[in-house]
Parts: sequence; structure tokens; C-alpha cells
Amino acid sequence: MPRKVSTPESAATPPSWGPSTLAIHGRARRRKAHNAVSTPIVQTSNFSFANTSEVFEFMRAKGQGRVIREHEYGRYGNPTQQETERKLAAIEGAERAILFSSGMSAVILTLMAYMKKGGHILLTSDCYRQTRDFSTNLLAKMGVEHITVFDDDTVELHNLPNQLYRFGDLGQPKVKALGAICRDFAGIEPEARQERYDSQPLSGVVVSGVDTMAARKGIWQRVKYNPAVSLYIEARMGAEVARIHSVKPCDPSVVRWYEATLYSDEEASEAPCTARAIIYCCWMIAALVASQVKRFARGEDFPREIIFDLATLTLLVQ
Repeated sequence: MPRKVSTPESAATPPSWGPSTLAIHGRARRRKAHNAVSTPIVQTSNFSFANTSEVFEFMRAKGQGRVIREHEYGRYGNPTQQETERKLAAIEGAERAILFSSGMSAVILTLMAYMKKGGHILLTSDCYRQTRDFSTNLLAKMGVEHITVFDDDTVELHNLPNQLYRFGDLGQPKVKALGAICRDFAGIEPEARQERYDSQPLSGVVVSGVDTMAARKGIWQRVKYNPAVSLYIEARMGAEVARIHSVKPCDPSVVRWYEATLYSDEEASEAPCTARAIIYCCWMIAALVASQVKRFARGEDFPREIIFDLATLTLLVQ
């Protein structure tokens, strides 16, 4: 069993404190920033790090599920917000409290956290209409039932050692062969588009595995700040080295970070994806991409960059 953790704050709650005192002090008196009597209002979106090493250590710990400091970016938490949540929890006698920007935000997050495909929700006749609309119209559509694949290429002999195609697929359009494989293995019928991606509308989780930086930049322009795209995963591979980026395309800080990783084809190393690569390289990438999608779908934290080198058995996560 996991070790039970008790906090000094919860243990120090005097039983005689009433709601007014709890609203001021929470479960315990805490020294406030700059020795302020009232809780200071923190008005900032960014929190600084001492140096680059501290940033890397923070991201490494976050990827491992460890918390070494509370505040990274205002959207993920703010000292004033957290102090308010702490006091509300104390007043209600709860373990934790979470503040939302609206009631529907709280309702939707609760439903998404507990509901799974095939589950059931019981709603009363006088239920808030927006809650009923969300439950009946959107939750039913959250299963992964639609996959669209773009590729204008055909299966060639050099694809067989490093991709899942079969000998019988030689000469077939890649999307047609992939559709047959998905149908045989998973019972899924993807929408096969035998064409190169060229600004067609994108939505949901977008996974990119293209050969050139120019193609990556073209796809990125359709993904960037696109509210219909919830997650963008982009994989790069050369021989036994691969890099996987997982991006929330509407987060400005993540957008800036990702765009710094894009460069021209002239700057790229000339190592095509098929050079000295065999199928375990692609399986490794596929497994990591699938893991990122699973973490995203379950609302878990996921690393935004994964680098691995199978020749040296090196794995770096940020």
C-alpha cells in the first residue's frame, strides 16, 4: 500500500476555529510573502528560474511525476489562486479544492475525468441544460473512431525492413495497405487519402511523420493556434536516432518552444528515414507516440520532447 502522508497544516487545525477564521488563515497560520498581513495578490503569468540547469531539472522531475517547485506558468497555478483554494477546502472540511473560470468548466472536467467510452450518466429532468447538452452531444463522440491518413506514395522494397508493410503490399498505395493492416489487426477502418497533405482541414490529435522540414513547416502552419487540434505529435528519424515532439498548438509558450526546433532542409542532416534503419526503430517511435496519446487522453502530464538513440541505448526526456 502507498504510504499515508499527513500534512502539518491539516494536523494543526484547531477544532474551535469557525468559518470566518478559516477564511482568513485556512487550516493554519502561514507567513505571507514580504510579511504581509493579508494574502498578496500575485499578478504574473511567468515565474523565473535561476538558470538553464534549473529549468532542465524542473522539466525532468515533472516528466517523472515529481514536484520540486510549485509554480511554472500562471495557467497551471498561481500563489493567490492556490491560497484561495486552500482556504475554501478548510471551510468545507475537504482535502483539496480547485477553482474554475466557470461552472461549466467544473462540470465538464468532472465528467471527462470519470466518464469513459461505454459508460453511463444519469441526469435528472431539471438538470442544467448545458450539462445535458454536453453529455448527450459531445461525450458520445469522444471515442477514437475516425482516423484519416494522407500519403501519395506506394510501398517499395526498401520499406519492408523498416515498416510494417508485407511482401504482398509491394506496389500498392501505402494508405490502402495500411488500411488493410489496421483492419486485420485492430478492426479499424481508417479513411485513406491517397494524396500528399496540402492544407486540408485538420482536427483532433494530429500525428506527423514526414521526410522533410519543409513538409513539417507546412503542416505546422495548419496546426498552429488551430482550436480544432488538441494535440500535435511530430516525429523525426534518421538511422537509429529519433526525436518526438508533443505540442499543444494553442499554448503560446509551447508554440514558441516548438518553432525554435524547426530549421531548413539545408541545415538538416542527410540521413533518410530508411538509412540503416530496421523495423524496431519504427516500433520504438510508434510505441512512444502511442504512449503520448494515451497520456493526453487520460489527462496526464506528458513530456514535450523525447530523444532516443538505439545505437547507444540513450533516452532523453524533457
